[in-house]
Amino acid sequence: MEIEDYRNRIDDIDKNIGALLNERLNACMEIGKIKKQKKLDVTDPSREEQILQKVTGTGDCKETQQAIREIYKKIFEESKKLQK
Repeated sequence: MEIEDYRNRIDDIDKNIGALLNERLNACMEIGKIKKQKKLDVTDPSREEQILQKVTGTGDCKETQQAIREIYKKIFEESKKLQK
């Protein structure tokens, strides 16, 4: 495969990631509403760690696992902003 082939593949993947992130963030906003009603804290460190354990297992090497972990930390940060 050539660089352009990989870039086209990445473009297709990015479309899916964008749609899935939108769906995830909408679910987070709904969770935020429930947390407000129940007067719960936005941050749930045990839930975040549970998710990190699951998603880092999808990486096929140490470097991708660490990258996935860091990306999810940013997703958590943005999700919490939407829940406030």
